[in-house]
Amino acid sequence: MSTVGDYYRFLRLLVDGGVVDGRRLLSVEHVRAMTTDQVPASVKTPDSFLPGFWDGMGWGFGVCVQLAGPHAGRYGWSGGQGTDFLVDPDGRISILLTQVELCDPIWGLFMEFQEIG
Repeated sequence: MSTVGDYYRFLRLLVDGGVVDGRRLLSVEHVRAMTTDQVPASVKTPDSFLPGFWDGMGWGFGVCVQLAGPHAGRYGWSGGQGTDFLVDPDGRISILLTQVELCDPIWGLFMEFQEIG
């Protein structure tokens, strides 16, 4: 992605079930696979990644999926260089783009974005 506009356009494609500007680019099935947890429960163990990583979370093909809690059904991405997006089940899109490596000084901003996004 190169701009906020491009990022938003891509996310609208997902929200709209694979259609952008009236043209189908992805099938509904592909979008559903991308935005639905694809990780089997059997591999979501505490020693398979960071402690707590799998708590209420899963992964589709390319996005993190919130499975439980107040934001169940939300999917998104948090990139290590400050590219963050969230899509809520009602289609609301939130985008936060920085050019700052994810580190302690910026961590609070990302956590706040997750809460209010």
